[in-house]
Amino acid sequence: MVVLGSGGHTFEMLKLVENISTTAYSPRVYVTATTDPMSADKAKQLEMWRVASSSQVLLLRFLSSKKDASDSPEADEPSDYVVERIPRSRELHQSWLTTVPTTFYAILASAPILLRHSPDVIICNGPGTCVPIVLMSFLLAVLGVTRTTVVFVESFCRVETLSISGRILYHLSDHFVVQWPQLTTKYPRAKYHGLLI
Repeated sequence: MVVLGSGGHTFEMLKLVENISTTAYSPRVYVTATTDPMSADKAKQLEMWRVASSSQVLLLRFLSSKKDASDSPEADEPSDYVVERIPRSRELHQSWLTTVPTTFYAILASAPILLRHSPDVIICNGPGTCVPIVLMSFLLAVLGVTRTTVVFVESFCRVETLSISGRILYHLSDHFVVQWPQLTTKYPRAKYHGLLI
């Protein structure tokens, strides 16, 4: 399960997952906010690019093997991914006071998605959209319903401090990855593996 935020968060996340094995990680579930159609479109574009790339490889193999035209490969619409949507925890310029009920609503909306897909891994990188998903995943694990590994990759933009989402999920994630080495001094659970995007 890949949680997409808006703008830069989506760009970073799609760069992180663009080369993952579609065989090992299938089906892929992308989660976006209901008010973020652009991220859903970007996920679809990535999946279409994967199909086009694999079709080119198949075509090259076909041409090099000189088989009959009846054996030629056909490009298919990707069918091993889905985009799910949850309400945002907090809209831009929303009062922090009203964030509590909207976040609670987003947490509840995350439950059917997690139960329907039962992901092995959730990977997220800091948009507020990831907080309800990870909190519900944690609750389901505590209740013994499902167990999902959470990988939080802090945004490339966070050089000195963690994002709000990072601070909330620092102790709830199984793997917490930062992209700047100085953050591992302040946050000892964090792992640094170099720049990932």
